[in-house]
Amino acid sequence: MIQNLIDIGNHIIADEGFETPGYYGEIPEILSKEKVVSENLASVFKKMISFRNIIVHEYSKVDLAKVYDILIYGIDDINKILDEIIKYAKL
Repeated sequence: MIQNLIDIGNHIIADEGFETPGYYGEIPEILSKEKVVSENLASVFKKMISFRNIIVHEYSKVDLAKVYDILIYGIDDINKILDEIIKYAKL
């Protein structure tokens, strides 16, 4: 799901001609700067990307209990980000 948010963010950035991110962590910053998502949710989105990188690239040992908690309690944050994107896109 996080990768899908990254992809959506990249598409918006490209379609709107916003500055090009140098790495995934810049995507939420650009979306916030361009008023696609709020600063608060951009911060959450950036943390999601960091978490995704830990899992995908195995930067450190993954605590499965933490992953479970994030899946259960973090889904609201994903929905909030998507809601702001939908509002921006007028869908």
